[in-house]
Amino acid sequence: MNRGSLLGLTLLAVCAGEPACARQESTPPQIAAAGMQVQAPEVPRPDGSSPDARGPALTALERTLADAGLVEVKPGPGLRVSLVYATDRNFTGLALYDDLPRCWLRPEAATLLADAASRLRARRPDLALLVVDCTRPVSVQRELWRTHPNPAHVADPTRGTSAHNHGCAVDVTLAKDAGSMTQGPAPLDLGTGIDEFAAGERLTVTHEARLCREGALSPAACANRRLLRAVMTQAGFTPYEGEWWHFSGCDKSRFPAVP
Repeated sequence: MNRGSLLGLTLLAVCAGEPACARQESTPPQIAAAGMQVQAPEVPRPDGSSPDARGPALTALERTLADAGLVEVKPGPGLRVSLVYATDRNFTGLALYDDLPRCWLRPEAATLLADAASRLRARRPDLALLVVDCTRPVSVQRELWRTHPNPAHVADPTRGTSAHNHGCAVDVTLAKDAGSMTQGPAPLDLGTGIDEFAAGERLTVTHEARLCREGALSPAACANRRLLRAVMTQAGFTPYEGEWWHFSGCDKSRFPAVP
């Protein structure tokens, strides 16, 4: 499916020591993918409540991201969002996104994600992209580095920034698309968990072909990784060789980091 066939999604007005991003062209004011919404934020009332019943008001950080030109990516058929750092079920054991409950990206990256979701639905309508991290404030980056100071996995915030800090990267896996937004997605086997750093080379794209040949990764995990990487790269994302789940969708040098 080419980008010209995407249906209209309205943009809101939000890349690491990880890979260079794939695209630098400007994004048109309307983008879309089957069921995926990238939509302008609601302006909260003076009391902080939402102006309608579609969802909660933006947090203070989210208003800052919207003002800076980032867009909120909302889940829909073929795409789910479950931010791992919004809960304590991550390698730090802490909930780090207390003011960032939703996925925000630069418009270029959001456009590519819409395309990838459409490509996946065209090939496997029973599956969805499961996005587990999007824009990440530098303050959170510092906490990740404090817990796991390994530049192969976490960008050292004293030496540079991650593509996540600029709104250009997503961490994403595959899940069964249950068809209900209230039913939690069921992730597929991709060989390791996201941020399962003890898995060593099994985390990487670099060693994947050999590990698949040797049976260190299951046939299902190998096939799922190839499918995920195919739809993401065909949409225009650049994969990071050190982590199978990390993809960059724009050039971080073009945008300021989120503090």
